[in-house]
Amino acid sequence: MGKGFLIELDDGLFLLNDKRLERIADFSQTQDCRFLVPAFDKSVTRVMNVVSGVKYAEVMAARKLQDEGEFDEPVTVITHWKKRQDKNSTNIFFTALPSRKYYTYLETIRNHDSLLLMVPFFSILSHIVETSKDSDPIAVVLRHGRYADLVIGKPGRFFYAIRCMAFDNSEAQIQSLWETVGREISTASRENSITIGKMITLNWMDAAELVPVMADIGSDSGLAMDVIHFTFDREPIKFEENFYPMSLPGALEAYPWSAAISDGPGKLAYGADLAAGSIIGLLALLVLILAGAGLFYNFRNAEVQARISPIEARISQLSAAGVKEYPDIPEYQPVLAFTDTLFHNRNMPALKDIINDLSTGIFARTTIEELKIEYEGRQIRIRLAGAVSQTFHTAHNVYQGLLNHLTLAGYKIKDHGFETRIDTSRFRLELVWGVQ
Repeated sequence: MGKGFLIELDDGLFLLNDKRLERIADFSQTQDCRFLVPAFDKSVTRVMNVVSGVKYAEVMAARKLQDEGEFDEPVTVITHWKKRQDKNSTNIFFTALPSRKYYTYLETIRNHDSLLLMVPFFSILSHIVETSKDSDPIAVVLRHGRYADLVIGKPGRFFYAIRCMAFDNSEAQIQSLWETVGREISTASRENSITIGKMITLNWMDAAELVPVMADIGSDSGLAMDVIHFTFDREPIKFEENFYPMSLPGALEAYPWSAAISDGPGKLAYGADLAAGSIIGLLALLVLILAGAGLFYNFRNAEVQARISPIEARISQLSAAGVKEYPDIPEYQPVLAFTDTLFHNRNMPALKDIINDLSTGIFARTTIEELKIEYEGRQIRIRLAGAVSQTFHTAHNVYQGLLNHLTLAGYKIKDHGFETRIDTSRFRLELVWGVQ
């Protein structure tokens, strides 16, 4: 099985396989490609502190971004790292993007013949930080096109993340881009009271320039002056008959497939395919063991048959005589029914969890007009109705994002409807959550 990468980067779609890179027009031109590395346009990547426990950190981060005006539609948060700071606050490093875009990528993977796993760019950078042997914070920078993705952290802790951008790819603008990176590193050092001693850079094929010395690229207050630069291992990649030294492919190869994002059984399918050779060997060994066990059984069968023949004869005698008296059979139905009730009640979601699932997919400016939750035996029935005071396009996107979110969360949509007026749209949902 191939481990090809489908890379969406800087308005281009590239297929990377066996150290060869080619530009393709769309997803249908990929073969034996298991990993999608999406660009996540219109996404926001941050390290943030939220007033919440670890369990609800993503929900609070999404709402904070909506309150700040970063998004005006439902948001999906992809967590790269999070850690509890104290009883009521959590530090979280994440990438947030509109839910409709996130579900589009998942739908692409689900319907594709070979794609199984999704790897965000900032997950690759965070993996380099997490696997670093440095005890002090380091900076990791990915240069591509007119962008520079920056992550600052150390194993078990992240301090800062941002995407820096230049106006174009001219030499002057790229120099200015590196100056921005230097200023961001200095600012992060000062605001977090840390010392950054190392910077590791990765590059794409259009970013082969030499990295300037930190002292010359706009660092302020002398905080980034002593940063030592290291380049992640580069390897020649063939593209359109030319070879380009790139380090991003090596970082992709080093990324653990178990940490990637999958829809449904993607990880299981990929792991099973990797282990196919070992599984075939084990099956062959199992066949040999079973064959040997069969021979041993045939050898022992005659002796065992001789031993059980008297017992079989005695059983036949008892059956012919007919046994009239039987011991009392205890009543087990009430106990079984009680045990069954306990099992299903334990697996029912709490009211707080249901409210959290509903509120996560609801747009911040949505008015809830009706919410009815009924526990009925092994099922929970939910009726939800509300209004969105936005344009039809925005309101319908909110409605579709809510349907996708609730479906992925395990709810079955029994009935739904959407009606729109000039400035207001109304929706209604009837949901069922059941224990199998």
